[in-house]
Amino acid sequence: MQGITDNISLLVVMVMMGIFILVASFIFLLLRNQNRLVAEKNKRQAIEIEHQKQLLRSVIESQEAERTRIGRDLHDSVGAALYGLRVTVDRFEKEHPGHPFVQAFTGTGKSLVDDCIGRVRDISHNLSPGILAIQTLTEAMEELCYTIDSNAGLNVYFTNEAGAAADSLDLTSSLAVYRILEELITNTLKHAAAANIHVYLGMEENKLVLDYRDDGKGLPVGAGLNRGRGLQNIESRLQIMNGVYTSASTGGYHIRISISMPLNQL
Repeated sequence: MQGITDNISLLVVMVMMGIFILVASFIFLLLRNQNRLVAEKNKRQAIEIEHQKQLLRSVIESQEAERTRIGRDLHDSVGAALYGLRVTVDRFEKEHPGHPFVQAFTGTGKSLVDDCIGRVRDISHNLSPGILAIQTLTEAMEELCYTIDSNAGLNVYFTNEAGAAADSLDLTSSLAVYRILEELITNTLKHAAAANIHVYLGMEENKLVLDYRDDGKGLPVGAGLNRGRGLQNIESRLQIMNGVYTSASTGGYHIRISISMPLNQL
């Protein structure tokens, strides 16, 4: 009788162990399947994000190519026509020497044509900054800051502590950083009524950092940036470089935007 009882107890233990093993196996397979599904989902999301970045990069590169074409055509056609008009005015002036009305007319005409030539040249340059093809990114940024400082009636201070790292970027990434700085300066000129702009380019933990500040009107405390076209352009360019930005307004009177971009992904 005792032997039968022991056999039954052993059988119960074995059955319970079998059930435990089955449950444990089921849970293990379920978790492994869930992990596999999560991994596949993450992989698909990563592929989709990368695909979106590639599409965005293609769109931006197409836009830049179109801007380059328009800038070149503007310089070659409109610029050439204006130079031709300038030559015509000079010839007209030489053909009527000493005539007061002619002198006044040609003087005004040459001034207006020269102004138009300068504007066309500036627009062409902004559409297609060929400077990046012959200069480094930091040199182009410094020249942009110098141009604004000289012509826009405010002080622009550029500090470069990034060294050779910034100049090692490919043309697409360099152009993106240049365009971001353009957008920030344009926003200041349009809305901030600032007297000073500070631009800092440096490195932090293998990340390229662009720190931009102005002393204009700024934002109300606690308010975020207005998501206008300029900010959307900045976000699009940062997205393809895996960059991020933060913004702050000090006392409601200043704006500061810090942008960081991982160099190993540029």
